[in-house]
Amino acid sequence: YTMTFRLASTDHVVPQGHQLALIIGGTDGSFISGPAQYPKITVDLGKTSLALPVAGSGPSAVPAALPAAPAQIAPATVSGLERG
Repeated sequence: YTMTFRLASTDHVVPQGHQLALIIGGTDGSFISGPAQYPKITVDLGKTSLALPVAGSGPSAVPAALPAAPAQIAPATVSGLERG
């Protein structure tokens, strides 16, 4: 399945050398009540992508190459979500 999530917009300037993390989590308790039983969701990181806008323009705005992702990430289950 392909899932697209449009999230509430916000912006941050990430200093050079810092990294971002994509964290997939549960519900926002202030807006939505969670289910009585959480489903098991598996994310295939090899087929996962994330698109982020980049501030600025020209060649300096986007690095020529990004560092490689870790070759192996140990599966883990957190609050009904499985990563692996």
